[in-house]
Amino acid sequence: MSRSPAGSAMRNARGVAAAIACLMLLCTGTGHAAEASAAAESASAPTAAPATDWVYRVVPGDTLYSIANSYLAPGAGWQRLQRLNQVADPKRLEPGRQLRLPVAWLRAEATVASVAFLSGSAQRERAGERIALVVGDTLQPGDLLRTEPDASLTLRLADSTRVLVSGGSQLRMDSLLMFGHSGVTRSQLTLDAGEAESRVNPQRTRGSAYDIRTPVLTLGVRGTEFRVRVAAGSTAAEVTEGRVAASSGRKPVATIADGFGMVAGATGATPVKPLPAAPGLSTLPTRYERVPLRFSWPTLAGAVGYRAQVFADQSLNQRLLDGSFTEPAAQWADLPDGRYLLQVRARDAQGLEGRSSQLAFTLKARPEPPFTTEPRDEGHAYGERVEFSWTKAAAAQRYHLQVADDARFETVRVDRGDVSGERLGLALPPGRYHWRIASIAAGDDPGPFSDASSFELRETPPPATLAPPKDEGGQLVFRWRARSSDDAYDVQVATDAAFTQLVLERRENLPELVLSRPAPGRYFLRVRTQQADGFTGPWGATQQFDVPRSLWWWLLPGAAVLLLL
Repeated sequence: MSRSPAGSAMRNARGVAAAIACLMLLCTGTGHAAEASAAAESASAPTAAPATDWVYRVVPGDTLYSIANSYLAPGAGWQRLQRLNQVADPKRLEPGRQLRLPVAWLRAEATVASVAFLSGSAQRERAGERIALVVGDTLQPGDLLRTEPDASLTLRLADSTRVLVSGGSQLRMDSLLMFGHSGVTRSQLTLDAGEAESRVNPQRTRGSAYDIRTPVLTLGVRGTEFRVRVAAGSTAAEVTEGRVAASSGRKPVATIADGFGMVAGATGATPVKPLPAAPGLSTLPTRYERVPLRFSWPTLAGAVGYRAQVFADQSLNQRLLDGSFTEPAAQWADLPDGRYLLQVRARDAQGLEGRSSQLAFTLKARPEPPFTTEPRDEGHAYGERVEFSWTKAAAAQRYHLQVADDARFETVRVDRGDVSGERLGLALPPGRYHWRIASIAAGDDPGPFSDASSFELRETPPPATLAPPKDEGGQLVFRWRARSSDDAYDVQVATDAAFTQLVLERRENLPELVLSRPAPGRYFLRVRTQQADGFTGPWGATQQFDVPRSLWWWLLPGAAVLLLL
């Protein structure tokens, strides 16, 4: 669908504003009734202007004629301004003097709001036409906004007020007025569903007004920050700064002060009550190196749930993540590396959300570390050299390997940031170690370390001593000294020293081999140890023995010892 130009939107909006201005003048009264009212005001003009007045400070060259021409709506007239402020000579005004100009007399022009930030998808409906919003779009009175469930939208009004619209919301821009060059604004929005968080500019001009209507309440700002949620026929209002006047139709309901809230439905409203306290985030770390991103904080007494949000800026205008959680923890699948602000608040049994706690944090999860392969976590290595290996990380140009004596890596034994491949052998003394690996991307961009793995480096087991074989009832029995009752043994018997012609190959759970007497000839025997932790030792020294044709046989000299690992 085509977009309407901003200039056309302003012209259409001004037409609406002109009609609104005329109605406002009719409401203030004209003719004799208005003159009588003005005379009564001039008879006892207060020194302090009421909240519905705008105060103008006279500058050199001003006259009541020029001020009325610049600021007043048609038909208001400089005479009314003269009587209200008890001006003796409309042509002679003292510079610095303050004049009261009732907002109802000011020239009203429709203004626009703009889309300052958008995450996710949102649409604008105008005159039956729906378009997708983008940052920088302008909104005019009558526009209807809809946000998708995962969206977050920030609006900027003419007086720099910010409105944060949550996902799944429907918000109508009923009225957006600017009164001439006075800086006075009046904005009225209607929230039919979802949530809107308002941060009204505290520096706005006196006489400005900002209201949000819901199906059951109208909330008029007397402060600067408050939240409104509409769901299941009820409205929840929470004030975090200033005051908000809540009314239903023309009937006042309550004034909600800073730190208080209320819930209203079709049948009435709950009493105003204190908001839940802010959760404690002081124990959370400020740096995170893994995704999914997970936060957890201490449970808050009385809370039935929590709301957690992540913002891209310290001013809390760019909300990237938003979620409700039943436990004191929040988790999101992904987020680009950067600096962010976490905001958390508790929710009570009535659905009111409380004051917020904030935590500035850094996410640095890229380039992701490779997966470690060897040595395995809680594994064992043997000998005087350890082979470290890991998978290839796509973004890595080289790797950073650390080996430490302690799990916190306070005593680092090996620190190598120049490893170019996925394997590195290191000589280490026996002991318990911890190791981790990190990727380094182009531009010397280091990523986080992998989770640490622990292993134990052990000395190579000493060879076992073989006892002389025995002939027991026609069977040959070979025995050797065991290191551990948990070890097993691989045994091979062959007719050649290269063990290509195997006569026997099997695993023994006991440190002995009982061999049925083979055919006469020369044989070779070797054994290796299989430890309970999976370590396979090397083959021991080969033993040679002969089986003679007679019943008497003996081993060759020098073959009385079998070396085993």
